[in-house]
Amino acid sequence: MRAEGDRETVLETEKDPTSEELGEDVDYIAFPDEDEQAVDAATEDGDAQEPEEEVYEQERTRQERDGPPWDLPPETIASPWLRLHEEVLAFARFVTPTKQERNAREEAVERVRQVVESIWKNAQLQVFGSFATGLYLPTSDIDAVILRSGCRQVQDGLRALANALSRRGMAKNVQVISKARVPIIKFQEKESGFQFDISFDVANGPQAAQFLNKWLQEIPQVRPICLVVKFFLQQRELNEVYTGGIGSYALLTMIVAFLKTHPSRRNRLGNRKSLEGSLGVLLVDFFRLYGKLLNKRNVGITASEGGMFYNKEERNFLNDGRPYLLSVQDPVDSDNDLARNSYNISKVTSAFDFAFQMLTTPKIMSSSSILESILDWKRDSLLIERAELIKASMLDNSLAEAKHEGEGVNGEDPTPKVAKSRKRKGKRRKGENSQKKQRKD
Repeated sequence: MRAEGDRETVLETEKDPTSEELGEDVDYIAFPDEDEQAVDAATEDGDAQEPEEEVYEQERTRQERDGPPWDLPPETIASPWLRLHEEVLAFARFVTPTKQERNAREEAVERVRQVVESIWKNAQLQVFGSFATGLYLPTSDIDAVILRSGCRQVQDGLRALANALSRRGMAKNVQVISKARVPIIKFQEKESGFQFDISFDVANGPQAAQFLNKWLQEIPQVRPICLVVKFFLQQRELNEVYTGGIGSYALLTMIVAFLKTHPSRRNRLGNRKSLEGSLGVLLVDFFRLYGKLLNKRNVGITASEGGMFYNKEERNFLNDGRPYLLSVQDPVDSDNDLARNSYNISKVTSAFDFAFQMLTTPKIMSSSSILESILDWKRDSLLIERAELIKASMLDNSLAEAKHEGEGVNGEDPTPKVAKSRKRKGKRRKGENSQKKQRKD
């Protein structure tokens, strides 16, 4: 790990209780040893739940009985670090977009692109951010930028797009934010329900996506750790810059910088080594660095130059009015501090410290699910509903494969009877809910 100035300024002055055990040349990583979702049909009086509520209640009841909706590692795995490693991977698989979800987003982008091209023939709509990197959550916005529009006034372009979307009835909750540092239009695409944030002629977004995709290929540990931490922050409403939290770009840069400077990448002689392979160890290390040890008043971190810490004042990133702010250098624009508007960083830091304490508590480390100590799935409708969505997606995929294989015995449709029953049941519920709505009207 390389750092500018004295190494002591990287860490908080508060003494780490395990520093003597680690040795003086180890900067900030210390761990204990391994020893340490319902109602299925309408009731007789006709009061039926809405289908979405029904799915939610059924899945919530099941999960309260069976545990978290993501897969848990086998109980035969004794090491808590290995079990946490496996659980991080399982959670990442659970929240990774399905093929249907990816297609739905791509189709929404294409519809918006057609509107853009109807206004400016030669314009290009490019997506960036979490959609471009594949690190988006089911509720994530779609960030895009319009390039080569030839529009001289960005505000005029934003209003032209807003008017075109409104005339076609494609969008709702349209907001034109023209006085921001980067003027944007925010709207919800009606057909898909996805939220769009679109800017004009700001090319650094797509450029940053190229950097991030390169890192994702080079450091495979980034993706699963990022998905866990993004969900962790989202549950605490600390994942948006406009509310003082950490944005996706800054978070991903923080993770890459952390992994590039991780002590496992060097030996005691300073020679380069392979990065720690345990995602459990790395996740806890991340929470410990940013929640407990990093001296944010004096030190910032960058993923450029191989990853390093730097003196905030020397890079003009020190805010005299808010010296406590975290500083994360933009890998695309070295003069840009990605965390300069994250004014709720103290809450973020406290949340990270809480995660570190929970994940290293012996009682939790010996439980069947370690991650559920920091990811509250029981009160998160998104996670509960996602479990049902994934099961439906798996069934649809199996049906598609069965149909692809051809007709069944005696020319019968090979579709399982349970699937046909599910379709009939869905139609029946739709009719019942329609009748219910007519009675209310």
